[in-house]
Order: sequence, then structure tokens, then C-alpha cells
Amino acid sequence: MREKYVGTDVRAVIAGIKADMQAKGKSLKAVFFVACGGSEASIAAGKYMLAAETKTLAVGKYNSNLFVHDTPKMLDDSCIVVCCTLKGTAETIEAMRTAEKAGAYSIALTGKPDTPMALAAPCVVLYGGGGTASNSTSASLRIAMEILHQFESWENYDKAEAVFGRINGIVEEDKAHWLEAAETFGKEFANDEIFYVLGCGPLEGTAYSMANCHLIEMQTKHAVLIPSGDYFHGPFETTTKDLPLILLESNGKSRPLDERVLRFLERFAGRYTVIDAAESALYKTADPAVAEYFEPVVIWPIERMFVEQMAKVRGRSMDDRNYMWKFEY
Repeated sequence: MREKYVGTDVRAVIAGIKADMQAKGKSLKAVFFVACGGSEASIAAGKYMLAAETKTLAVGKYNSNLFVHDTPKMLDDSCIVVCCTLKGTAETIEAMRTAEKAGAYSIALTGKPDTPMALAAPCVVLYGGGGTASNSTSASLRIAMEILHQFESWENYDKAEAVFGRINGIVEEDKAHWLEAAETFGKEFANDEIFYVLGCGPLEGTAYSMANCHLIEMQTKHAVLIPSGDYFHGPFETTTKDLPLILLESNGKSRPLDERVLRFLERFAGRYTVIDAAESALYKTADPAVAEYFEPVVIWPIERMFVEQMAKVRGRSMDDRNYMWKFEY
């Protein structure tokens, strides 16, 4: 049985997994990121970085319950499964157990050492308490970059490591930059009932968070999540001058897809909002080779701020729910 670990040292966790694999004559073949809801949006950052940069590994992202019921056949003791839940979503705990039963190395990302997930998991990486630089999105990136560094000698490791110490300052600068736009958004769209949220590449998970978590869950608005590359394959047919659309525009490799969407919105849409990552202070300091991977960390609090301004106008708390925490489901 593997010795239980609870802490924040991602480097040591990955080193321990690598040493254990080598002792058994194994090599890492796949990494799966598994979570639900907002946590699934968070781990999308790590999955994106690892999938984009790895030269040897299979990389996947699963909803927790899907991972339990449609477990990949390749799952075994040559795999790492990263399971994320702030407290202890039952499906995610079960996904962690599914990974362990298959012999895989599970890493549980959770908020505190006494959460149900922390108590159940053999390997626990804690996040939270250190601002944006210590949230679950940042933690998923740290896992991805450590895997790349330790298993593939990733050439951009030091460049990525240098960004973490600047994240909290970047977010504060970005909030000041976008506050006026967020206040305008809140006033203009408070009474609208349906939104399209577009984004892709490093910001697809962030778009998921804005649509499913912040607009639908926290403000009970109808929101449609549309990856930018899919917009022209059906959804653009419902674009009108009155439909509210929100584009999270990446400044990374996927930017041409977002730019294509923006060109169409400028011609045919009337009420659209663009949060362009190129305007973030991130691009003043981060090395271009790694900057896009940190977009989810710094843009998540910005898109949430936009919805929070709407919440203020509406007088509806972001903590209100209709069903969550009130019923069994």
C-alpha cells in the first residue's frame, strides 16, 4: 500500500510516483484529469497544457461520474489520475477509488486537509488560502508542468515556474483594468435571460465556468456554452442583433478561431462582450512560450467579476441556489 501524503509539494508527489514506477519497471503512459462542475473547469487548464506540450503521453479529461461508468480500458498502474473537488463531491471520490482499484496513481486536489476527499484519498495536494496563485486551476497547472518536467525534461519549465509568483498581482491589475467594463455589462445585461458564451483553447474551461457555474448555477440565467471552433457549425445561425454573446478571446495558439468569431459578431451581432486575454497584465511579464497556459488562472476571476456586477444589479447573491445544498439528487 502506498504511504498517504497530504500537503502542497507537487514536485515531491510527481517525483514519488516516478520513482515508484521505475522501481516496478513501468513508465508513464497516460494522465487523466477528472472532476465535476467548477472543478472540471479548473482542471481543464492542466489538461490543456499537458496535451499541448507532451511528446509521449495520452492525455484526457473526464466528468467524474462518466469516468466511473465509462472507465478507459487503458487505465492501469502506468497512469496518473488527477481528481479535483473543493470539498468532496461524491462522484469525484468514487472516481478516485476507481483509479485506485485499477492500480493507477491518483492525485486528489482539494481545499483543506479535513475534506471528505482528503480523508478518502491516499495522495492529497491541497490548494487554497494563497490567493489566485493557489487555487485549483493553478494546482492543475503545477501538476501538468511537473509531469512534463520530470518525465520529459520540458524545456519551458523554468519559464512557467517564474509566472506563479506574479499571478496575484496580475489579477489585481486586471480587475482594475476591467472593472468599468464589468459594471457596464452588469447594468446592460441584468434583465436578459439567455446568453451565448464562446471560447476555446486555454479558455474553453473558463467559458464553461462562466456559462455553467456563474450564469446558470449562480444567477439562474440560460447560457449556452459554445467552443469558438464550433460556432460556425450550427450555432451562428441563431445570432441576432439582440442576442447577448460573450467571447473569451485567447491570445494563444487558438486565437485565430476567436478572431474569426469576432469578425462575424462585428458584422451581424449587436450586443456582444469581449474579454480579450491579450489585454491582461499576464502578457507584460510572462514568457510568450508559456503565457497562454496561465490565461485560465487570470481570466477566471475577471469573467466572474462581470457576472458579479450583474448579480449586484439584480440583487441576487452568487451564493443563492434553487436545488443545490437543499435536496438530494
